[in-house]
Amino acid sequence: MSPEQSVLQKIREKELEISARVEAIRSQSNARVEQAQQEAGEIIERFDAEGKLEARKYYTAEMESIQFEIEEMHRETLRIKEDLRKSWEANLPQAVCRIIEEVLSG
Repeated sequence: MSPEQSVLQKIREKELEISARVEAIRSQSNARVEQAQQEAGEIIERFDAEGKLEARKYYTAEMESIQFEIEEMHRETLRIKEDLRKSWEANLPQAVCRIIEEVLSG
């Protein structure tokens, strides 16, 4: 074997060695990317589920608060209605007398 072939053969061996290392690194890199994508997907799914749960809790709490306010307004409306009825009933005899006086004096 000539010295030139020996040098070329060594270069070729190094090229093959480097190619093998590059391919191994590429394979590891692809595996890491796949793993990272899978983990990212799992994180997104978890956060999505947690977000939906928190949104449901918030919605439920707000609806309970609104329902409480509606009930309070309803009670207040009933109280005002009852006060008006009592006031009207208290003033009714006086109003009847005044109407009669106006009609008779007329």
